[in-house]
Amino acid sequence: MKRGIRFFSFYVFLMLITILSMPSLLQSQSVQKSETTIAEIQQDAFIIDLVYPTESKHIVNLFSDLLSDTLRIKVAVNSNDGQFISGLQKENFQVAIGVNQATVLILQEMFDHYYLSIQPPSVAQPGFYPVSVTAAYNNQSLSDSEANAILYTEDLLVEKGLAWLKSEQNITSLQRAIVQDEMGGSERPALRKSTGTTVDELGSWNYSGNPNAGITALALQSFLAQGYTIESSGFGPTIERAIRYLLETQSTEGYHAGAIYNYSAGYESAMAVVALKSALKSGLSDPIRTDVENALQSALAYYTADVDESWNRVSWRYDRSYISEDNGDMSANQWAYLALNAMEYTQKDIWQKIFNYIQTWRRTEADKAWIGYYRGGTRERGNTLAAIWGLILANNYGVKNTIELADSMYNYIGDGGNLTDVICPDWLDNYVYSGGGYYYYVYEFAKAMALGGKSKFIGEDWYNLLYNKIKIQHQQDEMRNYYWTTGWTAPDGYTIASSHLGDHGSTAMAVLSMQTGTVPEDSRFVIRLIPGSVDGSPYTPPANALNGLYLNLYDTEGRFAGPDNSGSFMTDIPLSSWVTDNHFQIDLLSASAFSIELHNGNVNDLAYDLYLEAYQGDNPNPVSSKHFSGIVKGKQVFGTSASVNAIGGLTVYAPKPFIFAQMTIEPERVQIANPINDSTYTFNLIVYETGDSTNLLSVDVFATEMADQFGNTIPSSAFQFVPNSIVAIPAGGSQNITGYFTAPPQSTVDFTTSGLFEGLITVQSSSQTRAIPVTTGVMATGGGAQISNHYFYPNPINFSQGMGTIHFELSASGNITVKLYDAASDLVTTLMDSQFQMGGQQVELSWNGLNDQGDLVANGVYFYVIEPENGDKAIGKIAVLK
Repeated sequence: MKRGIRFFSFYVFLMLITILSMPSLLQSQSVQKSETTIAEIQQDAFIIDLVYPTESKHIVNLFSDLLSDTLRIKVAVNSNDGQFISGLQKENFQVAIGVNQATVLILQEMFDHYYLSIQPPSVAQPGFYPVSVTAAYNNQSLSDSEANAILYTEDLLVEKGLAWLKSEQNITSLQRAIVQDEMGGSERPALRKSTGTTVDELGSWNYSGNPNAGITALALQSFLAQGYTIESSGFGPTIERAIRYLLETQSTEGYHAGAIYNYSAGYESAMAVVALKSALKSGLSDPIRTDVENALQSALAYYTADVDESWNRVSWRYDRSYISEDNGDMSANQWAYLALNAMEYTQKDIWQKIFNYIQTWRRTEADKAWIGYYRGGTRERGNTLAAIWGLILANNYGVKNTIELADSMYNYIGDGGNLTDVICPDWLDNYVYSGGGYYYYVYEFAKAMALGGKSKFIGEDWYNLLYNKIKIQHQQDEMRNYYWTTGWTAPDGYTIASSHLGDHGSTAMAVLSMQTGTVPEDSRFVIRLIPGSVDGSPYTPPANALNGLYLNLYDTEGRFAGPDNSGSFMTDIPLSSWVTDNHFQIDLLSASAFSIELHNGNVNDLAYDLYLEAYQGDNPNPVSSKHFSGIVKGKQVFGTSASVNAIGGLTVYAPKPFIFAQMTIEPERVQIANPINDSTYTFNLIVYETGDSTNLLSVDVFATEMADQFGNTIPSSAFQFVPNSIVAIPAGGSQNITGYFTAPPQSTVDFTTSGLFEGLITVQSSSQTRAIPVTTGVMATGGGAQISNHYFYPNPINFSQGMGTIHFELSASGNITVKLYDAASDLVTTLMDSQFQMGGQQVELSWNGLNDQGDLVANGVYFYVIEPENGDKAIGKIAVLK
């Protein structure tokens, strides 16, 4: 199977490091150089080409320490007749990543190319960033080359954790050759080598110092969640050995037939099911594929054979003897929930029984609910998070009333309002079972948030806080790989409680916790709505989509994709596009959640088929999918909340569409005009539920980072909301919210020289998300023409597929200028130059992607600026992708 871009680039990256680390070898080579010298090149004959990265060969920046880790790029610099220009120094080059300048540390010239080692400008958030190189010679003119490539950046934390786990797998280099010979199917003898590792233990990781199927399954999941497969050149053998260890650990006869375990069948077998199912989804070939399929069916039978259909509830514990209505515990149940979901098991009304168990033994107080380790007992926080796993998954299988109970449990977890203390408790006895320890609890928390599609919790970005805490707590071995351990005090002051998980289990749990916010490289999410029959007759969509069945989508920041007022499908969601009407695709950079709404604009009932599909790499088949069909009644809105993450491999989670609550925010825009540095401004919001049938539950209010067209930013922390977390807004009701904006100091943002800042204020409930734009900066005054409802579509745009359009509405007549700028604030082109436009009308301007020189613009972010002669200018972003 083809490796993802990340890992292909990583090995190119390592190869370059190897090349650049051998100066004596390079000096011994006879390098052919052009006779042309730098002084002989004319200003208009200077050509620079970024050879690596290219559009098909992306850089992956796996860095964590900016003082020691670098990127390397390859550049060709030639005269107009194709002759290589020799003799440039590192001072002659400038490199930009996005809008930020990088530092050129080392320049090496060889084989008619320049190799530049650069220090990145910052640890960027995972994302796509254009790379550009500028070269100068003899203090003369500059020549720019924008890469037709993208830089994908991420922190090295997970990769270094996986490297450590690989080095700790129970296998030695001597044994590896023996194992490869024996992997063909012959029975492996229980030989013991000088290291003390038996061949029977090969491929495993340890629990309390002994090989363990559960810890092996958790470690295996962490490799698969990162996008590695059995075919991967780096970790493929590690993955195969782990799979075979789990297969050979499965009991084949007796009372525990089907269980995959060493110590506790109830825990370990479920972990193994999730890991083996993930391996199956990642792509396996026979005979190991058939072996895994058979093992999964046997393990599923171990969990379900003793479930009595007449039971009202069901629970699990250490092994099958505990399977009953009430004799289990939540710490084991949570793993059973994941295993049953991975196998998509729905027989014996299992998910209703799971809900009934949690409902029966939960405790309540006001708007909070919780559950303990054994029925209603102790260790409430970790086990309440485990119950949330079960409730969210049961909701995906159509069990009613699960979300309301889950929201009550989220309220319990967030009681007290301090996210740091929720994530990093000093004392764990009331959080998780004593053998689990800190990272066991953190994983429960992270998974409960991710399964619920939450980007914020208690008004804060839970993932960034959790990620940074785990990052601080890592240990480092002699190879500079990272691992996590127990029984010590971390640098951030929190006590990491001791547990039986040991370093292997703690590291696997730490990595899996970070991966709740990730997806494998080359992941994408596809949403397809197909109208069905009406009264038995085939459905023919009307000419105007708003009169038929159509999709509206929102991401976790409230950005919108769907038909505009004219019925044309547009999107503000980054890296997304409409393939056709009602067929939507998003390239995923991280775990994501979306509110998906099915609108029936017709008075008649309309049938539908909704497909939610996750794809990875070049695989033409979805690795995870959901299919729903049903009826949307006339003039109603049905919806679902879909999340896509790496839990159990790339997976889609979504309940069947139901009648949605309808959220509306007033006002439609917040403008903070002409702010003064270090001053605080107050504004008011009202959030309404307008559907009159369903409550809005677990509502969080937050702002995004703001940016102007010059690359200046205002952090989201400049905003505060009271309240910022709302338990419920009743159907037909509303909630008043007071917002506070504190303008940053002049040393951070100088409003006299900066542009107009734009961002979003987002309101996120357990089922949907809405956002309104917020702007601040120096704005024109005097009551002139106002620009409203401005946007660019399609966005992102691929100009090889057609032109894009800037749409805006004008309140009053006057002269209008519309200009386009790149991320460096350089003018790209002028679409309208002081042309008179009548007020009260809609204006649309087409752009073919060409700059003023007639060249097609490169990939990257661009800005349109609509400026009335008298009035406030409007600014928007355009993402160009090829």
